[in-house]
Amino acid sequence: MTMTVREIMLRKFKNYKYIIGEREIDPIISEKDCDEDSPFYLGRYENDKEQVYWKPIKMNGEIFNFEELEKKIGVKLWSSIKEYYQTYWFLDYIEHYIDKYGILHEVHMPAVEPGFEIKSLEYAIEDYQENTGDYSNDFIPFGYDYLTSMPIMIENSTGKVYLYEDGIEKGEFKFLCDSLEELLGQHYEEE
Repeated sequence: MTMTVREIMLRKFKNYKYIIGEREIDPIISEKDCDEDSPFYLGRYENDKEQVYWKPIKMNGEIFNFEELEKKIGVKLWSSIKEYYQTYWFLDYIEHYIDKYGILHEVHMPAVEPGFEIKSLEYAIEDYQENTGDYSNDFIPFGYDYLTSMPIMIENSTGKVYLYEDGIEKGEFKFLCDSLEELLGQHYEEE
């Protein structure tokens, strides 16, 4: 039996001591730029203003309503996408995935921040639509491959994960894996 996104995220973040995130912290998390008062804050990394040690925070049954976003984009979102946004709050992080050809992908996973959970997904969808002219929402943007800078896309009708390569006339979707569960759970054996 395959683990769900929720089960994978719970296992992944259960014993995390800290994560290094390379970005400015959104003021929605902390009025003081992720200082000691921020729920994520663990400390600065080597006195670098842009790198901070942080910890994920488990949600306590928060359920977010995706109906307004789904109505706006005209499709129901794949269930694993919704599940991803309802397990933990966390900042951006890199997920390592080795594809069937043995190629390493460093997938920059989207953050899930308090008060900004669904908005970040909405902004990613709008950005993709504006940049490509594709308003079908057959594919939902979901992070990017850090090594190639190619966006990661989830096919909304199947849950399959693709890399989006922007071609001269029209972008191409290159298969990466069968599901978000596979992408997230490659390094987590079922117990």
